[in-house]
Amino acid sequence: MIIRDLTHQLIEKIDYGKILILKGARQTGKTTVLKEIQLFLDKKGKHNFYIAADTDFENKIFKTPEHFLTYLNARKDLTEELYLLIDEFQYINNAGQFLKILYDQQKGIRFIVSGSSSLEITKNSEFLTGRKISLLLRRISFYEFLNFKNKKLLSQLMNTKLSDWKIIYDVHQTTFESLFTEYSSFGAYPEILITRNLKKKTDLLNELILTYLQKDVAGFLKVGNTGAFNRLVKVLVQESGRLLNKSSLSDVVGISQNTLNHYLDILEGTYVFEFLPPFFTNIRKETSKMKKILVQDLGFSVALTGKSIDVYDDFSGWNAETSAGLAIRNALPGNKLFYYRTISKSEIDFVLKVNEKLIPVEVKFREKVKYPIAFENFMKKYECLKPVVITKHFFENNNNVVFLPLPLVECYFRKWC
Repeated sequence: MIIRDLTHQLIEKIDYGKILILKGARQTGKTTVLKEIQLFLDKKGKHNFYIAADTDFENKIFKTPEHFLTYLNARKDLTEELYLLIDEFQYINNAGQFLKILYDQQKGIRFIVSGSSSLEITKNSEFLTGRKISLLLRRISFYEFLNFKNKKLLSQLMNTKLSDWKIIYDVHQTTFESLFTEYSSFGAYPEILITRNLKKKTDLLNELILTYLQKDVAGFLKVGNTGAFNRLVKVLVQESGRLLNKSSLSDVVGISQNTLNHYLDILEGTYVFEFLPPFFTNIRKETSKMKKILVQDLGFSVALTGKSIDVYDDFSGWNAETSAGLAIRNALPGNKLFYYRTISKSEIDFVLKVNEKLIPVEVKFREKVKYPIAFENFMKKYECLKPVVITKHFFENNNNVVFLPLPLVECYFRKWC
């Protein structure tokens, strides 16, 4: 089993006296994390109870808080401290108010809940102000995957100073590139990632996407025009790494601007896409506030475009840029990620803001790489940490810039930022 970093973060906060909300896309492993938490509680001798709110089993128990307490009281002694784990809590009617009443009335209950839609979680969170802590479970990161596949190699890398990383990469380049390709080939959903059979991987990926479109989008979120929604997803996948032109997109998909905005909110709210804002301080000199498209899993690209990644050389430029953006986000989830583009079309793929300092990041997935001119102009304007150029194979760390092969990106930002 792949060990998730977030499990430890939840355990650290489990006795904070707040409602812990575990957010994340469908099939990213939220149920597994809750089960790991339950196992931890069992080992500590802590009373706990797990229930899935998205099943039809005895769903009348969620009719009111009183119904649920009646159900719970028949199974657990509520005079003792109890850790209550509710999976997919957004399926409860008026979930936020439901949890608020339970939280306020039952001081002996510690709540750990999960949800797959930030739209519903946000809607319900207004009742939980001051009562909750939210954490996002992303898809498996390459760091987690490398720890699963070759823990010794990861440990060697992370316990070595940056000046010696080149030696490690030179010696293990084939291993790094092979594992990164395996990690990226069908996306980073846990079950798909650990499945060896390629036919089964394909079937699982297609089923996951179909379930998302039918259950979450058409069913739970009640999108009526699923045909247009599906067309939008396919277009956005192929446009990952490019700017989001809403006017053109609404014409291509055949929907109004209002409908487009609603669908984009759903895609971001269900963690399928992220739309990066531009970095700017002077609105007169920077471009308009057009956002940049970033698909949250390469598996969607493989399934919807039919372009598989079988070997490291199969990575296209936009595959590499998407992978780099996801690696940065996985390494530093709480920090702000932007892109940069001026009216004169000077571009930088990503700008990361860490502790009020900026790190410009450019992806140059090719054999020969030079220092980007855009860095010079950007660093004259803003206070920056050492910039990073993400490459195909080339590694170099000098006084001005770090040239970093794609498979090392997440490890680098985890260790040095």
